[in-house]
Amino acid sequence: MAFAQAYLGKVREALQDTPGKYEDFLRVLYEYEGSGEQRTAVDLYAQLCHLVQDWPQLLRDFAAFLLPEQALQCGLFEEQQAFDKSRKFLRQLEICFAENPSQLQKIVKVLQSCMVCSPPDIAEVSQPAHCPPPLPVGP
Repeated sequence: MAFAQAYLGKVREALQDTPGKYEDFLRVLYEYEGSGEQRTAVDLYAQLCHLVQDWPQLLRDFAAFLLPEQALQCGLFEEQQAFDKSRKFLRQLEICFAENPSQLQKIVKVLQSCMVCSPPDIAEVSQPAHCPPPLPVGP
């Protein structure tokens, strides 16, 4: 839920200089939510593409809300996989630092401040120090 709220905050910030655009964005989400099973997330993405085509980062970030097969249909598979790996990594950090939440918060702040990390930078922090091996990922 917090992630979705953060995404909406990012959308609001990006669209703030275009009158009515954020409200249109919310309307599209509301209509999708109210449509039940009739429309898919791929349909929602198609509508959002039209609405926020001038803000490609908002569309790429939407990948975090898609299942892999949906992301593939939307052309966002790599982005979705990156978000999925990030979520798993953060969960491992949370488990590893369960007894030291202040240290976890410091690590998360550092990661958040890293707006653009190169692959070698990411590799350096991908395995937390003093942690057990990664947990197996189940179905």
